Amino acid sequence: MIMDNFFDLWDVFVNELVGDVWLFVFIGLIIIYFLCAKLRISTPGSFILSTLFLAIMFAQTRSLTAVCAFLILGVGALFYHKYQRAGNRG
Repeated sequence: MIMDNFFDLWDVFVNELVGDVWLFVFIGLIIIYFLCAKLRISTPGSFILSTLFLAIMFAQTRSLTAVCAFLILGVGALFYHKYQRAGNRG
């Protein structure tokens, strides 16, 4: 096997440094939540950043169908919560 792409960042970060795609997703989410807590970003802001991260992970590897399912579930729950709060204001 001949390597012709030495600067493949996906291969370097996921396969070489972390070891597995699922482990990279969990470590990435932990880092996002830690930085959001440290920088005092609100809960919806951290949810949007984690949703963006999970969407990028799903776009990179199509084998993460569970990530796509939870991503759609989470975005749907957020929309339901926002519309429910807007409806109760009267």
